[in-house]
Amino acid sequence: MRTLAMPLIVFIIWLFGIAILAQTSSVANKRYSSIENILETAQVIQDDLTRDAYGSNSFDIGYFEPTLPGVLAKFPKALTAGLFRPFIWEANNVLMLVSGVEGIIILIIFGFVLKITRISSFFRNTFKQPILMGLLVFTITFAFFVGLTTANFGAMVRYRIPVLPFFLIILFANFKDTTQENKSLE
Repeated sequence: MRTLAMPLIVFIIWLFGIAILAQTSSVANKRYSSIENILETAQVIQDDLTRDAYGSNSFDIGYFEPTLPGVLAKFPKALTAGLFRPFIWEANNVLMLVSGVEGIIILIIFGFVLKITRISSFFRNTFKQPILMGLLVFTITFAFFVGLTTANFGAMVRYRIPVLPFFLIILFANFKDTTQENKSLE
């Protein structure tokens, strides 16, 4: 029952959000009055932030059409950027190097946990626990939009601060569950 209820609840919340967006569009700026305008604004912001004026502290995930399929085509790049960038080799100063080391450490932990738990067990363990499932939805959504709309490394590192503790909680909870399962099998 929980497996069927969760997607339905997420869909209802999504519809509720669209209804709120439609009702408040007269108050909101025209850029935020519809989903299409929001996606177009994200694309314009991304293009603006990749200008040469920002120097080597910016990155580019590439052009995307301001449509849902166009945005979803950038999902892997944007999610990777939102969770793990800047990489060490992209560092131009000490602070970016520290952020790069942080990103590599998180990427290593993520890879280690996926290796130990296997991808199917990772998601099965996460979806068994409603709190972890909520954290995963928040983490993926927030990191995706940060990676999609932010092209400056300094801003992106600050924007993703709310995501990292939740992402690490998901990883460590799955690691703990897997090690407990392995001990019970012995």
